[in-house]
Amino acid sequence: MQCAVMKPNNLIERVLVIESDAAIVRTFSAGVLKDLTQAIDAALGRHGIVNVPLLAEQVRRRNEHENIALEDVEAKIMQLAQIRSALMEFETPATEFEAPKLPM
Repeated sequence: MQCAVMKPNNLIERVLVIESDAAIVRTFSAGVLKDLTQAIDAALGRHGIVNVPLLAEQVRRRNEHENIALEDVEAKIMQLAQIRSALMEFETPATEFEAPKLPM
């Protein structure tokens, strides 16, 4: 069974009900999808690898008005990178996010 819920900004989130479990599938706007694909293509062109946490945070910050969870952006980046058979990394130095370094 599948239900559609209209969001205030005209985005639709699909709710999938599978054996009494529910999963919400996030639908991204065309602008965010374009930003994601451009970020992935740029990363692959420059470094030959997709740094998932770094790109996700950058895209999320550029699209804060969309109110997208970081985890949703990371999942979409992984999906799009897999389609391109891209190498992925999942470790990002804190300095890349302009976050303070933690004492070791």
